Amino acid sequence: MKHGFESVQSYWNVENMEQLRLLAAAGFMEESKERNKKFGDMAPIITIAAEAGSPLAQNVCDEP
Repeated sequence: MKHGFESVQSYWNVENMEQLRLLAAAGFMEESKERNKKFGDMAPIITIAAEAGSPLAQNVCDEP
């Protein structure tokens, strides 16, 4: 399984950080329900990254 940014990159179908930044700046997706589901479906990627020691992923997992 891919880890870290490579997993996020694959999930969002982007080739690099700049493409992800542009996607984020555009709001990822127009439809809020679709966007929320897409982010929710990312949970396993974030959990694996947190378990592997990513401080950012750990902060995301610690948010209420």
